[in-house]
Amino acid sequence: MATILIVDDRPSNRAFLNALLGFTGHRLLEAEDGAQALALTRAQRPDLVITDILMPVMDGYELVQQLRQDADLRGIRVIFFSAVYAERETQAMAARCGVATVLPKPADPQQILDAINTELGVLAGEPPLPVPTPRPEGERALPFDLGARLAELERMCLALIGERRVETLAASFLDAARRVLHADCAALCLLDRAERGVRHLDTWSLEPSLLAAHALDDGRLPGMLLRARAPLRLVAGDPALDSMPPCHPPMGSFLGLQVHDLQHPHGWLYCARRVGAPAFTDEEERWATALAAQLAVAYENLNLYDVVQRHAAQLQLEALARADADKALRESEHRLELARQVFDSTQEGILMTDADANIVAVNPAFEQITGYRESEVMGLSPRILRSGRHDTSFYRDMWHCLEVDGQWRGEIWNRRKNGEVYPERLSISAVRNEAGALTAYVSVSTDLSALKAAHHQLDFLSNHDALTLLPN
Repeated sequence: MATILIVDDRPSNRAFLNALLGFTGHRLLEAEDGAQALALTRAQRPDLVITDILMPVMDGYELVQQLRQDADLRGIRVIFFSAVYAERETQAMAARCGVATVLPKPADPQQILDAINTELGVLAGEPPLPVPTPRPEGERALPFDLGARLAELERMCLALIGERRVETLAASFLDAARRVLHADCAALCLLDRAERGVRHLDTWSLEPSLLAAHALDDGRLPGMLLRARAPLRLVAGDPALDSMPPCHPPMGSFLGLQVHDLQHPHGWLYCARRVGAPAFTDEEERWATALAAQLAVAYENLNLYDVVQRHAAQLQLEALARADADKALRESEHRLELARQVFDSTQEGILMTDADANIVAVNPAFEQITGYRESEVMGLSPRILRSGRHDTSFYRDMWHCLEVDGQWRGEIWNRRKNGEVYPERLSISAVRNEAGALTAYVSVSTDLSALKAAHHQLDFLSNHDALTLLPN
């Protein structure tokens, strides 16, 4: 017989392997971490090491590296037995350090024994390591039964962590629940966030359509589990089982409970066994409660992830909208800069007023034409430019055109700051907002003084002698 070293920081896992291998006659050693295992290996020279991966002090990966670096120990066979890492990463890690066999937790007892036989090199024809015989009905569970359930619970927790699809979450949980509770059929209902509808209904060894109509019916099973404050354990003949859907397979025993956290119900779970199978025990009821509690946490995390994703999508849309707004703002600023340059560089005088005809801005050309600086006219009325050459009716007609047509164009005589009267071509426009309310007036003027003087000179020359300046 061989010497086998079992390395695991969980006593229940070591007890499971001890109980399983205790039937084989092998000499069994135990260590609770890689450092202890390394010391035992150097002292006892085991033929095989079965080790977990994630452990305190020294993990399984480091343990194997230490063994491979020691010329006296590098030939010792190793099996990784772990539920910590995902299968692909575990296989890759094992290959890097020369470990050929990786067993996931939980594993079927025969699978474990077959792996040990392979690693120890059992000769052809030699009887394999025996599988422990099933315990008699009603007998207390062996330690490895507890260990297997713990391992299944650990595997389920790892599978649920980070799961973002409700279908995968439900399937992983239901598979673990029926394994841990040894159920012949099982069903899981998860509510939507409003807690008024079914988000997902999953079953094992049962058609979901059989339960869909009664999933939320609190007057019959399984819907009444939504208002059950404690697990519901029933056996064949209990009148409550008569409220199950008519086409449901016969049940010898039933264990159902609400899936909930401290504040919200998330759904229900039930497991059933066939007629003639042992009834669910108090211990299994506690297991079901622990499973449901883990699911409630995972499902709430999934719901929160959905909320975060929706907020993230909204933030992304807002970011895109903000980017578009920023682009539009930059384009608007560019246009404003161009307008400012035109405003400052044009030869036409520009005057802007508010809706009450008070001056709010003038350009440099206006200052040059009128002789007024901007600071001198701010807040004043354009009446300061009146020359006195136009009567009241002229200005009344001007305002009438602005009110009716929104603009006025014509020639007008105005007065400079120095008192000089000058002619100009003037265009005034009324500015309105999207609601149609008047917000401003803008006038653009061209000084006609030089043009009028040139015309006058041409008229004079056409009627006078160029040399004597006498009339023709």
